Amino acid sequence: MSLDGDVEKFGQEVETALRAFYAYKSANELFSHDTSLFYKNPHFWMIFLGSVQRTLFISLGRLYDPGKDAFTFQKFIKGCRENVEEFGREYVEKRKLDSLRIQIEPGRPEWLDGFLNDACYGKLEDIDKLARLAKPYNRRMRGLYMEIRSKIFAHAILHDEAAASDLLADTSLTEIENALTALWSIYEQVWHMAYNGSKDLTFEIRPYRYKDEVHRAVKMAVTGNQGMNEES
Repeated sequence: MSLDGDVEKFGQEVETALRAFYAYKSANELFSHDTSLFYKNPHFWMIFLGSVQRTLFISLGRLYDPGKDAFTFQKFIKGCRENVEEFGREYVEKRKLDSLRIQIEPGRPEWLDGFLNDACYGKLEDIDKLARLAKPYNRRMRGLYMEIRSKIFAHAILHDEAAASDLLADTSLTEIENALTALWSIYEQVWHMAYNGSKDLTFEIRPYRYKDEVHRAVKMAVTGNQGMNEES
């Protein structure tokens, strides 16, 4: 396992799903408040909504795929546990020095030893505690949502629109958001353990920090409003 590569890859997978989720949710909320916005260009918005919905479910499937070769949340956690030494001091030190070289800061900074002496280094119990953030959502994500990904979006197994609608009717945007923000929280805190020897782990689910950015971008596209600093 390359912890650096796997942390980056896991973050990208979760963020793809989150951005698709918030794009889909924001557009639907805007159209529900003003249906005329949809009918200004209905064919485009049908394509947009269908595309982000498909991306969302495909992304969920990638995160929870049971295939042994798939890079999933479970495989990410397993790799972190099996290579817990990569959260140790020498690895954090190397990452800090590599980062400083990228920033064209030559030599070893005077503050680094103090930083490393004061840092906390990830342990198995930290990884397990973070993994438990996702536990309330794992069964549904591996069950219903994987079934939808497989039967409706990845493979054309369900040809009956009523059956597909029944499956989708059992989904919940709140449930999806909770599951994805749990994974995002795990990613962020694993990243801080690996790169900062963080002492400030909360072992709590945190919101996706770019949620409002996605909402503003979708709102601008839907309404033509250039006021990107608006809160809603």
